[in-house]
Amino acid sequence: MANDAEDQPQAMAGVRVLESGRFFAAPLVGTLLGDMGAEVIRYEEPGTGDPLRHGYPPLIDDKVGPYFLWSARNKKSITLDLRKPRGQELFKELVRVSDVVTENFTPGTMARWGLGYEDLRQVNPNIIMLSVSAYGATGPYGDRPGIDHVIQAASGLMSITGEPDGPPTFMGIAIVDYVTGFMNTYAVQTALFHREKTGEGQWIDNSLFDTGTWMLEHKILHYTYMGEMAWREGSRGRPLSRAYPASDGEVFIVGLFRGGSAVLEATGLERFRDDPRFPAGAARPMDRAVADEMDAALEEWTRAHTIAEIEETLLPLGVMMSPVNDVAAIVNNPQYEARGNLVEVEHPELGPLRFQGVAPKLSRTPGRVESAAPLLGEHNDYVYGELLGCNAADIEELRAEGVI
Repeated sequence: MANDAEDQPQAMAGVRVLESGRFFAAPLVGTLLGDMGAEVIRYEEPGTGDPLRHGYPPLIDDKVGPYFLWSARNKKSITLDLRKPRGQELFKELVRVSDVVTENFTPGTMARWGLGYEDLRQVNPNIIMLSVSAYGATGPYGDRPGIDHVIQAASGLMSITGEPDGPPTFMGIAIVDYVTGFMNTYAVQTALFHREKTGEGQWIDNSLFDTGTWMLEHKILHYTYMGEMAWREGSRGRPLSRAYPASDGEVFIVGLFRGGSAVLEATGLERFRDDPRFPAGAARPMDRAVADEMDAALEEWTRAHTIAEIEETLLPLGVMMSPVNDVAAIVNNPQYEARGNLVEVEHPELGPLRFQGVAPKLSRTPGRVESAAPLLGEHNDYVYGELLGCNAADIEELRAEGVI
């Protein structure tokens, strides 16, 4: 699609988000809305800033954490001490000129600072406030702390992740954090749509636990209606469908879901297709011993071929498969490049940075990454000066008092 994204409007332009969250579940809302044109003002603690600025994994050039560089693009940074009365006043002044407030402190923290939803709606009746926590603001676990990996365990996700004969394990990314971030963005946009129709703001209470249990898909229904428990299947949940070693890497093949007979024929394993123990349909159960024999035979075949040879054999048959790509392979992947998924922005300290951009491709209002993650307090003068009307002396006084 030959569109110049730089010349096209952005759907969320004109929406201002005041972000007071940490890590991912709440700040991802600002990342996603900022990609679509919203102005995102990120509050950070004076002197230290967001923990991700200096957190794991190793810092880029010993200066900034990569998590922060990726998630804080398109955002403005201000410093503000919400524990100080003047800081709370300034926050409320920013609420007056904002559309959305996001936060993921322990439930009750914002209220103790006089910045809970009931306090903020007195300042701006139309404000939309998103509160994110481990377990939610209600219920017996409301005051329990938790991060992604804890919630993977608490929600049941960890119980179905791993090999059948191994321990439960967490996924390779903070999956609950990220899906919660998307869920939060969906909720905020729903609230904005409702406000557009009615003029009403509202409070959104979401949790990692709510999202994690939602991600259990059909497994809740299977248990409540049929009494069936879901357990770890690892990579051998279906015969002919797992990661297999090739002579130069690994490939993931889905061989029985579609075209199982074709896979067997193409790989010289027709004997299994003709075996009376082989099920007539993919949905029919297969004896575990037969499945293990088939897997072992297919693995012997894949080990004798390169990834390219396996692709040339199976893809023309409509078999779903892919190399098991690592990050280096993705960065150099022709499909990744063709989709424009790798973007480059200039950081004032680190120079050019390349990372993933906007995933969905909108024809009329495409998203874009326009600026790198901000320096700590980089936009204090703009926000306190231009938006709130403080003069240079006022701003210097706030700095002297440690409010910003």
